[in-house]
Amino acid sequence: MRCMVCGRLVKDELHVYKTCCVNKLYVFCSESCRKKWAGSWLRIQMTTQQTSKTAKQVNY
Repeated sequence: MRCMVCGRLVKDELHVYKTCCVNKLYVFCSESCRKKWAGSWLRIQMTTQQTSKTAKQVNY
């Protein structure tokens, strides 16, 4: 299997995670790749949440 962050083949220790909102397994080669993915995923979630809040507050 390949790491979803860096694309390396996972040979030794397989890090597999499943998020609560995405019904899909994520495969990482190391804990550092998992942390990179989690940080970028969290930033995307926060910007999505902020844009949806501002869209709701706009009065037309």
